[in-house]
Amino acid sequence: MFKNVFRLSTIIRPIQHEQKRSFLTIINQGFEGYRTTFGKNPVHLKPGLSLSIPILHDVQKVDMREAGMNVDKIDAYTKDNVPVQLSAVLFYQVKNAHKACFDVTDYHSSIR
Repeated sequence: MFKNVFRLSTIIRPIQHEQKRSFLTIINQGFEGYRTTFGKNPVHLKPGLSLSIPILHDVQKVDMREAGMNVDKIDAYTKDNVPVQLSAVLFYQVKNAHKACFDVTDYHSSIR
């Protein structure tokens, strides 16, 4: 009986993808972050350690490194009706972390 209860509790337990809140925030090299107080007054955070109060502050991290994404294959025809398949890789890099955090809802999906 206890085995079935244990199995059921592991199935029902929600998966947590959110990072744990703590007083120390680590911004890794190649990232930048912004700390907001109740959603206002953004403070720019450079790579390293920074303090934040979990109830008051919210930290958003932005990857400033160059990233690539595959573009789906496209079937096309040339002017002389020869079929070709096009594929590409798109490289992008965030230049302005403030705009990536606050001016665009989700910059990853807007690139796609």
